[in-house]
Amino acid sequence: MTRTPTPEQLKKVIREGSPADSIAFLAQYDVAARRLLSDVAVALFTEDLEAYFKSPSRAALHKPDAARAAVLATGSLEQVIACDWHVIPDPELLIEVFDTFQPAWTNAWVQHVLDENPYMIRHLHWLWDADLCKRPSSVSFIHGLLATHVFLHWPVETSALRAKPARSDQRLVTTPAKQAELINDFWRFFEVKGRGEFSLGYLDLGSAWRARFIELCDNGQMPRDRLLDASLAALTRDFNQAETRCFARLYWDLEPTAEEQHARCDRLLALIGAELPSTVSFAVKAVKQVNKDYPVPAANLIEALKPAFVSPGKGTVIEAIRLAKDAVKRSPDTRMAAIDGIVQGLQHKSKGVPEASLAILETWSTDFSSEALQKLRDTVSALPPTLRARAQALCSTIPGGTDPSIR
Repeated sequence: MTRTPTPEQLKKVIREGSPADSIAFLAQYDVAARRLLSDVAVALFTEDLEAYFKSPSRAALHKPDAARAAVLATGSLEQVIACDWHVIPDPELLIEVFDTFQPAWTNAWVQHVLDENPYMIRHLHWLWDADLCKRPSSVSFIHGLLATHVFLHWPVETSALRAKPARSDQRLVTTPAKQAELINDFWRFFEVKGRGEFSLGYLDLGSAWRARFIELCDNGQMPRDRLLDASLAALTRDFNQAETRCFARLYWDLEPTAEEQHARCDRLLALIGAELPSTVSFAVKAVKQVNKDYPVPAANLIEALKPAFVSPGKGTVIEAIRLAKDAVKRSPDTRMAAIDGIVQGLQHKSKGVPEASLAILETWSTDFSSEALQKLRDTVSALPPTLRARAQALCSTIPGGTDPSIR
């Protein structure tokens, strides 16, 4: 038999045989010989695919399988990419083709498909699970993991994932090493920013993954301390508000003990200076809990609270004022620093915050710095009439202060 296959031979195999026949025929030849048939394979595949689109059915869907196998066995990277994701066969055939031919372009193709559509991970993961390609590590790979529910529910009884093919399902939960690889990928959810539906902030995806993380924590596959630390670290990264809320909720879902929170006090204090209001609110709430059982050094607490006094959240500012008041009660020498922060609350837009700020400032009138006094003066004219009169009176009682003029 000649070692150079002809287009007619390939066409006959594809049109009259099965995918297995196509594989067996092409496996007789080397890469160079197979490449000579790539244009024919692509043309036959395109023809079968167009027929399916004109008359969709289950039978028509699998009619191109012999041609699919031929394209993957003969095509260049560019040709396979041009066939789009439609060239990807069912898991059993996918594994058989790549195990038989081991194309040199496999890694590049897998990465390209994932970059184009991360959801394709559900069709391609069989390849790296079977060690037929390098395990991806790109952002699009992480997005695919995050958004694909088969990984959300892993590891479970394989029958709950798909009815068949059973043998390929087994590949999802094969060895402890494979499971460890997947867990390592899950940790990257705390580092890689999402986009659109590939995000922990999308619909209920974050809620589902939080529950999964708790399960993996309970069974020892994701250590509790590392989950707590990863949640806080994620709040310092460039995630959007919906994503950061997911990480903050995971932290609370873990129900950290007083000791665990105390061990992370410095990180919680630093988070009060975060850019996102929801993160500031989270941090103030956590610091309040720490302070209850392990009082935070007053000077450190008041310094950390300064960003919270101008947070847009009313509850956040009110809680920060209470924490500052507690710190001053424990260490009166911190009163001036507390005033410098609280005086900014007079300009807050939420009803109740200027009132709370002014009420505490009225009790500390002897400890105003010149800067805090100037801020008070600058704010008076913008206050409601009832508060304006009280602020005027406060200015007149501050050493070195005079009644500000009201325009």
